[in-house]
Amino acid sequence: MCVTSQRFARGGAYYWMGTNNCSPCELEGNNNMIEVTAVHMVGGTRHEHIAEVRWRNLTTNDTGNSSRQQMVDWVRANPGQAVVDHGGRRAYVGVVDATPPYIRTYADGVWNDNLLALPRY
Repeated sequence: MCVTSQRFARGGAYYWMGTNNCSPCELEGNNNMIEVTAVHMVGGTRHEHIAEVRWRNLTTNDTGNSSRQQMVDWVRANPGQAVVDHGGRRAYVGVVDATPPYIRTYADGVWNDNLLALPRY
């Protein structure tokens, strides 16, 4: 397997982040890779308020919706396999180990707000 999971601390919180050691052709053949395409927010506008996401499997084009907890569990089990496309560049989805845990994107090892830039539903 070419993707590993790392847990690290920053600012008093713990984060889970996939470490992608794969070539692009290895990733394209993975049936588990999904792209998050939209978010449903409840009670606010920050990452902690993402209640559900819509996604598309990049190999099969299957689509679905998953709750925040389902995505947290899935990303932890499949690190480096959930992405957000932002202007042709991929940001990976990781888990912020807060109470409750939530998802957030990162690129080049830096957390960013690509999930919050997605369409709402």
